[in-house]
Amino acid sequence: VKIYCANQAQFESFSEEELGAMAERLGELTEEVAAADAELAETLARNKALLSTPSNVNLGAAVEDAKKSLVTKRASLEKLTSGNVRLISRDELQAMQTKLSSTVKVWRKRKRAAMELIGEIADSMDKKPSVLVEEIGLERDEDAGVNPDDFVVAPPAKRPRLA
Repeated sequence: VKIYCANQAQFESFSEEELGAMAERLGELTEEVAAADAELAETLARNKALLSTPSNVNLGAAVEDAKKSLVTKRASLEKLTSGNVRLISRDELQAMQTKLSSTVKVWRKRKRAAMELIGEIADSMDKKPSVLVEEIGLERDEDAGVNPDDFVVAPPAKRPRLA
């Protein structure tokens, strides 16, 4: 391994005063860069804020959309407050959901039992269950376009509290 060193005699040497002046100038330039960076960050933040607000053209469209939404919501509110619609309480809604859930469970249980019975009868007759269903004219849920899974009740959504 060889190490080469440059001849230091060929370079200009600086006095302590010159080195102090250079250090002082370096400090000034560092402060200027920091100030420019702060100004740049402030300008970028202001630019972002301005870009996030709608322009005059977009603002007009946003106002029109808000007016349409207001008209729709006022009509809905008028319909609800007119007395022609019966409002139900949370307890009534919960009771209806519970009844629907239990009815769907019974429906699934009976459907499963009926299909097992059809399968047993089809096995004893050496036929496919689908052929037997067609021969006896049994209407299945799928034929009527109904599925028990469509009646699954989701829990009611929590309403945000108004301050």
